[in-house]
Amino acid sequence: PPFPRMAGDFPLKAGDILDQRRYEKYKAGFTAASVDSGFLDARFTTSVIRMRREENIADIQLVFDTGPRYYFGPVTFDSTSVDDRVMRAYLTFKPGDPFRYGRLLAFQSALGGAPYFSRVEAVAQRDSTTGRDVPIHVNLSDRRPRRFEIGAGYGTDTGPRVLLNAEFRRLNREGHRYHGRINVSQVELSVSAEYVIPSL
Repeated sequence: PPFPRMAGDFPLKAGDILDQRRYEKYKAGFTAASVDSGFLDARFTTSVIRMRREENIADIQLVFDTGPRYYFGPVTFDSTSVDDRVMRAYLTFKPGDPFRYGRLLAFQSALGGAPYFSRVEAVAQRDSTTGRDVPIHVNLSDRRPRRFEIGAGYGTDTGPRVLLNAEFRRLNREGHRYHGRINVSQVELSVSAEYVIPSL
């Protein structure tokens, strides 16, 4: 999969008008699906439309060579501020799984949603491939470890009010983090605090 299904879904059947745009779109989709299934060297070795003008007929011949299937290799990170075990908890694959760009992007998105980093870029290092295993290197930019917010306002129901908000995004290499919030007004005092310990 997905080749038998896609081969059967060729958009131009005998008797259809030759639509070059549909033909090229199909080829591009076939190649993209192949690469996302781990066949990183996939290509059309033959891609020919032979015209028989006197009969108003076009014969199409496509030969597709998938090449070998590739797999996820080791994953490395360039951050020293957070323990690798914290970052590996966000992995959507493991070494030895068939390589899929969709899963690599899902991992990048998941780690990017963590509070530790302002930028996450997961790169498949094709040039460093050994055999069929593709190493993954993750480039990271740390977010500021602390964020403070102070706000003031006035409400007809509450009178003057003050907000204090503190976020400690990275207390140690194990990824512990803390978030505290205080709301103070003439009629209300609310305090909340959260200490998060990632499961390693």
